[in-house]
Amino acid sequence: MNFDRMREALDPANSPPTRVTQPPREVILLLHQQELDREAQLDSQGEVRTRKMAISPGKHFSSAALEDLKLMDLEGEVLCNKAALGKLLICRVITKCFRTVAVQFVVEDHGGRVAPVHLYHIPATLESPDLDLIFPIGSTFVIKEPLLRETQDGFLIRIDSPADLIRLYPSSPLLKSVSWKTSPPASFPNRTATQWKDDGNRLFALRKWRAAIEPYSLGLDLESTGRLACILHANRAATLLKLGTPGAALRDCLSALDNPSLDAPLRRKVLFRTALSNYHLQRFPDAVQNLESLLQVHPDDADAMDLYRRTQLRLVESTRGDYDWPFLFGTAKEKATLDIASFSGEMIESVDIAGRGRGLVAKRDIERGELLLVAKPFAMSLADRTRKKYVVGANLFTNTLDPYPTADLAALLIQQLMDDPTIAPTLFSLHPGSSFPLYEVSSGIDTSRIEALVTYNAFHTESLAQKTTSVSPQEDFLDTIHAPSTIYHIPSLMNHSCIGNVSYSFLADTIFLRARRRLAKGAELVDSYVDSMSGLSTRQNVLSKHGFVCTCDLCAYDRADGEAHCASREALAVELESLTDKIHGSENADASFHVGSIFSLVERIQKTYAPTRPALKPTLYRAWRLLAQTYAGMGHQWTEAAIRTEIRGLEALGTVFEDGEDEMRVMKEEAKIGDVNAVLSALFVAAQFQVLGKPEGAKHWIGLARRTEAGQAGEAIFRVRYAEWAEKHKLDLNG
Repeated sequence: MNFDRMREALDPANSPPTRVTQPPREVILLLHQQELDREAQLDSQGEVRTRKMAISPGKHFSSAALEDLKLMDLEGEVLCNKAALGKLLICRVITKCFRTVAVQFVVEDHGGRVAPVHLYHIPATLESPDLDLIFPIGSTFVIKEPLLRETQDGFLIRIDSPADLIRLYPSSPLLKSVSWKTSPPASFPNRTATQWKDDGNRLFALRKWRAAIEPYSLGLDLESTGRLACILHANRAATLLKLGTPGAALRDCLSALDNPSLDAPLRRKVLFRTALSNYHLQRFPDAVQNLESLLQVHPDDADAMDLYRRTQLRLVESTRGDYDWPFLFGTAKEKATLDIASFSGEMIESVDIAGRGRGLVAKRDIERGELLLVAKPFAMSLADRTRKKYVVGANLFTNTLDPYPTADLAALLIQQLMDDPTIAPTLFSLHPGSSFPLYEVSSGIDTSRIEALVTYNAFHTESLAQKTTSVSPQEDFLDTIHAPSTIYHIPSLMNHSCIGNVSYSFLADTIFLRARRRLAKGAELVDSYVDSMSGLSTRQNVLSKHGFVCTCDLCAYDRADGEAHCASREALAVELESLTDKIHGSENADASFHVGSIFSLVERIQKTYAPTRPALKPTLYRAWRLLAQTYAGMGHQWTEAAIRTEIRGLEALGTVFEDGEDEMRVMKEEAKIGDVNAVLSALFVAAQFQVLGKPEGAKHWIGLARRTEAGQAGEAIFRVRYAEWAEKHKLDLNG
């Protein structure tokens, strides 16, 4: 893909301001209907569509206050390709919606002049007919400082920041000075507040929560005081909780509680939803206070009692870091999110680090395996294989083609900011790359900045409970290009080293950090942004988007080996992967048939490393491991050779052993790279001792595997994480 050409096309200098006259109303409506029908036909045929969107700096957004803007219209020749700064456009939706890259519909101004709207960064979960409920025909909006773009057929209104499109309800002062020359569309209902409430309840029952916000808000526009207003606030709060925006839900609850018309039955509901909002905001003491007030009056309220019990558990988790890890592992097998409290433990803090920007350091001495942090995400884009429309990102920050979760995640973050602006200071404390100043919080929503935050801070989440560990060496070749699908706060502040001193893992949507080795007070916490098992050029390529060159020991060792040796080693890694696939797909039952080929590769890979180089030879580890497993398949007489070879592989990961008998080898230092690889290798050795009929050796090596896991996902999760593997190899991990 030619990123330079795309960058040139987006450069405002190549689209100078020009005045354009819009075609007749009937033409615009006909063109829109044709596109809508075409998309509907593709939907009915089950056609999968993948489209591209630029992820780039410079997208237009408005930071102006509404009261500072003056009314404009679409009459005559309209200036295009330049934002109408200082202006606002009041318009009314007159068509149904459809989605391509953008959500598209047609609006008219107060004079009946029309324009297509292309609205970007709307969450991908919203499709027709939900969009028609959120942007219903006849609904009125204001567009702040609109950007009109010249097209082949006239012009369209491009909205990159959904925050610039503001719903105007009938009581809005802005509408008092507007006189519409056209009649409102017949489909727009004239309803009472009670009828709007009933409409919202119907949509809520259908689980159309985003769409239900509109009728509840229309009802509140008609009835801002009295008991009905309490009901509308309470129902909208319930809807906002379903949408995952507890901050906005809490504001509705507080409005209801402040209403003198709130009676006892309603107060019971509102207090519960207030507690639930505080619970999801991780404000557990406030939730306890809400629930105690409720239970004083209604001591038999089962829902309140259950939430009170859960809140007490969350208080223990958040203050002590005390979690039931096996239970959470089991829950994560079934659910995409965990009901769990965040935990920080006050062991780490964020500071400015010379030459490295913001980072995390230890506030005290930290022992290996200690739990440092448990965090829930700002937003998470879940994979959905049932979708028919995908938008991939042509990322001009990094010159990469990003998978669809990147655009999805940016849209979800923008929606979160619109629903709960209080998260802005925390979100904008994350590093946005070199295109934006740090820690700047604007009064509008800069979508380019949000895209940059996703680009440089989002994690690829792979839940431990969803991943099946295997003894197959081919699983060691982890993909270094992952879809960033989740964004967190504190974990995103960690700086990089290919040899991390902390390790992060995921259960469902929750991330947790442990110390990979002992950390002294003041030490910086680092983890790898890349697969440390990959070659130098691969690691550098992935890190290039972050704008720095890694100087860790692993990279220093590779550079000292020389560019030619590194290139040769990466070519041999490809050859090794091919041989691995060949062996696993081979119909030849005689494993010894492949030993010569593997041993030849081992020798050639060894020659690419300098003789004086310390350990940390990930490509060699893969070769040793393949050889060890091949030995294991050659019969009982080769089992000891398999054990010795696998131990050599562990040493290539940086594991240090004392000299001694393999059965009871003493581990002085755990593996420095490899994560799950080292654990599986130790378990492999345990399984071989089991084959030899040496249970004490098997038990010892299971203990070494558990010890290795302590600095990764943690000892408490070891047994359940590797239960499937252990059952297959008849190992007892409880010993």
